[in-house]
Formats: sequence, structure tokens, C-alpha cells
Amino acid sequence: MKVDDDMPYREGVVLDRPVKKGSGSFVNVGMRKEVRIDKSIKPGVRVTVKMEDTSGVYDKCSSLRLI
Repeated sequence: MKVDDDMPYREGVVLDRPVKKGSGSFVNVGMRKEVRIDKSIKPGVRVTVKMEDTSGVYDKCSSLRLI
């Protein structure tokens, strides 16, 4: 899978990066920027993320759902 591939789901790793309490977690899913998911998860855990917008445009504040 390439950075620009539009996929409905992506695997990633939860990052040890600060977020506001209750705001979820940041995940590296192999795109140009990290994405934010809706759940707080321990850093280092591998997750599958549902990419709600398949236009390929996500910024580090995109809030996505953990599957």
C-alpha cells in the first residue's frame, strides 16, 4: 500500500504523542501525516482504522474510528 492509495481501512501504530484528555490518540497509518482516532489507546499498539473519507486528504487532526 502506498501513501496516496485510497483505502477504506488502514493498519497503523498508536503514537506516544500528547493529546487532550478524552480526545483519542494519534496513529501512524503510513500517510503523509498522522491521524487521530476516537479512542485513547496505549502507545505502541497496532490498530486498524476505518478511513471515513476516501478522498485521501487527511490532516493530523482528522478524527477517525478505530475498528
